[in-house]
Amino acid sequence: MLKINIKKIITIVFAFVMTISIMKIDTFASDYTCTLSIELSKSQIKVGESVVLSIRVSNINAGEGIAIYNSIIEYDNEIFDISINADEENKWIPSLIENSITFTKANYEATDEDQEIGKIILTAKEGAELGKKTIKLRNNEFSDMQSFTVEDLSTEIEIVEEHPTDDPMDDPTDDPTDNPADDPTDDPTDDPTDDPTDDPTDDPTDDQSKEPTDKPVDDANKADDSIKTKNIYDSTTSKKVLPNTGIKSCIIILIIAISIASAVFYVKYKNTY
Repeated sequence: MLKINIKKIITIVFAFVMTISIMKIDTFASDYTCTLSIELSKSQIKVGESVVLSIRVSNINAGEGIAIYNSIIEYDNEIFDISINADEENKWIPSLIENSITFTKANYEATDEDQEIGKIILTAKEGAELGKKTIKLRNNEFSDMQSFTVEDLSTEIEIVEEHPTDDPMDDPTDDPTDNPADDPTDDPTDDPTDDPTDDPTDDPTDDQSKEPTDKPVDDANKADDSIKTKNIYDSTTSKKVLPNTGIKSCIIILIIAISIASAVFYVKYKNTY
């Protein structure tokens, strides 16, 4: 009789312990929490460019921690190409099957540290529609010995126009309305063929270092003066009369000779008589 009672007591106690254990496990699993977040490498991309979504977890309250993360990613596969990478320290192994994502701890050991667990890379396809696109992570499940879920998470990525409004041949540092053939250091309204260092309103064909009418008039005046001088010299020369010095000299010499001869003849005549 005593043995039977002991068996019943042991059975009741075992059943009670099992019940408490099950209730305790369920209670712990339902109380597990963590914070899931997404960090974008940039919020705007052009066609052909990629954006990296860094998946991070923090504030882990889950017994010894977490070792596996599962999620479903919702995105427009006609706009984006998708791929995944491991975290910076390669502590997590990535896996992508269609739109189901899994990151598993490389050493299978649970962790409760704040950290990045992986990367999702989205690339805008050719012909992608411009505008803001929503990316969503749903059914976010973490697990080690027990599993728990957190709320869905979403973010936005904007696809913007590929080409800038400025002329790509133009100097990007100057006015977008500037003539691309113009010197980017001068006034955007300046004539592109003009000297960029002079006044933009100046005549581009003007010589900036001299007076516009200076040299042609001076050269003309000099040429005119030269012609006038030459004409005066020539006219003076043509009207000049050379003196008749040859005839006058002969007459004077002849008079002197006659005078001397007369004087000699007179002296001889006087001495004779």
